Amino acid sequence: MEKVAAILADHFKKWGITHVFGIPGKAVVPLLLAIDQKEIEFVLSKHESGAGYEATGYSLLSEKIGVAVGTSGPGGTNLITAAAQAKASHIPILIITGHPSMKDTGKAQGQDSTLFGTDLVDLFKPVTKFSARVERGDLLKAYLTHALEKAYSGVKGPVHLTIPADVLMEEIQPFSINLPIPQEMLSPKLHEVIDLLEKAQNPVLFLGKGVHSSKAYEEIRLLAEHWNIPVVTTPGGKGTFLSRHPLSLGAFGLGGTEKAHHYFNLGIDLMVVMGTKLSDMSLAGLHKEIYPKQVIHFDYEQTFVGKSLEVPTLFVSGDIKANAKEILRIVRAKDNQFDQMDPEKMS
Repeated sequence: MEKVAAILADHFKKWGITHVFGIPGKAVVPLLLAIDQKEIEFVLSKHESGAGYEATGYSLLSEKIGVAVGTSGPGGTNLITAAAQAKASHIPILIITGHPSMKDTGKAQGQDSTLFGTDLVDLFKPVTKFSARVERGDLLKAYLTHALEKAYSGVKGPVHLTIPADVLMEEIQPFSINLPIPQEMLSPKLHEVIDLLEKAQNPVLFLGKGVHSSKAYEEIRLLAEHWNIPVVTTPGGKGTFLSRHPLSLGAFGLGGTEKAHHYFNLGIDLMVVMGTKLSDMSLAGLHKEIYPKQVIHFDYEQTFVGKSLEVPTLFVSGDIKANAKEILRIVRAKDNQFDQMDPEKMS
């Protein structure tokens, strides 16, 4: 039998997590001690929201799930903004907040995050993919498994578990959970995408911060070079394409470059959108007179597709990296077929 806190720390170690971010508090002390015993570095943040941002950055760069810890009450509420940012950026992180002991539920308590006080479970629901209270040690496996599945399935994002102090100290039967392997989603419309790209006379690639989440840097560069497509980024998409690349026009929208805006003024017949919802900040300066004639919009979900720009839009669902890689595979297969049919290469 092992304590719940020790089992959580064991899993962090198993998943290759080297750093956990947060601020200590009485309700989470058992977990922090267990983390220390596993020689996982606890990064003391200046503020819980900073811990959430740090966990998000850790997840983005390491491709491991980031973990942020805050104590009960305000320690938890301070993490809400960071959770919202992780959700908007489709970054999987695990937020663990403290909670008064279950045996004291209903009593007057400082930093009460039960349903009798500031209910952290409900507060986190709009900004996470899953939020729950682990009320007994034997429920940890089920809740942790479900949280991880939610974090990595479909549109990735943050999840939240609040664990009472006495539950962290409960002894339960050890178990083992692996991090889910994300399933790559391919769109059935990739041949339509290729046809539109082949016909385009004045196209542009429009890249947002979602490209960072998918890490499709190389695939997008190859797509741009194959069709010789100029590339612009949103303000949040800076860094998704090398600014010194000959096809780079810099950023468009708020704080965009003169070169990018000039290119749009020439008239765009096809805008390929990847990793952005096309918010007002991304489209600042794009007037109706210079709207593209056609948009191809890559995204996991269709919520905002076709709403910012009222032009014919082809929605390409699924992961940017997986879809871009498949487009390249199809194009290369076609090129090889044509090479084999070339009389000069056949002789």
